[in-house]
Amino acid sequence: MLPEIKSIKNRRKLLGLTQKDLAKQAGVSQSFIAKMESGRINPSYNHVKQILDFLESLESIEREELRARELYHKRVFSLSTYDRIPYAVELMRKHEISQLPVFRGKMPVGSVTEKGIVDLMSRGHDSKKLSRMRVAEIMDESFPIISQETPLSVISSLLQHNPAVLLSREGDIAGIITKADIIKVIK
Repeated sequence: MLPEIKSIKNRRKLLGLTQKDLAKQAGVSQSFIAKMESGRINPSYNHVKQILDFLESLESIEREELRARELYHKRVFSLSTYDRIPYAVELMRKHEISQLPVFRGKMPVGSVTEKGIVDLMSRGHDSKKLSRMRVAEIMDESFPIISQETPLSVISSLLQHNPAVLLSREGDIAGIITKADIIKVIK
C-alpha cells in the first residue's frame, strides 16, 4: 500500500529538497512535481512509485531505520478456518493478544480480531450464536505480508490500516508484528 500522494510534499520538505531536486532524482519534470503536489494532476502509479522510492531511500539513509527482522515475534498464534469462535477467544485471552491470523495449511487466508467479534455482537450476534460459528464465517481479510527487510516507516503505514502484519521469509510466514510492537521501540 502506497502512502497518500499528499504526503510527498511534506516528506520532500522534511528532507530539505526543492521540487527541482526531487524531479531530477525521480526522473520527472519540476512542473510535474508542482502539479502533483497542488493536486492539479493525477499521476500514474509508476511515477508516484518512483518518487516515493527515492524519498524512502533518502529517509532510510537519514535515519538508521529499524527493519522488520528486528521487530517481529517468531511465535505466531493462529487459527484454521475450521476452528470455532470460542477457541479464537480463548487463544486471545491466554496469550493477551487482540488479533489472530487465519491459515489454510501454510497459506494465510484471513484474520480474526477482538474488534471484529465485538462488532458482530453489537450488530445482534449473541454469544450462543457466535459459540456455534466457525472462524471462516466471521474472518476478515488476511494481514499484509512483508519481508524481513521492510523498514519501520512502511510497517507503521501498514499498521494504520491493519491490526498486524505478517513477516515472510523464504516463502513461509516466519513472524508477526502488531501495533504494540511498534510502540515498544519508543525509548
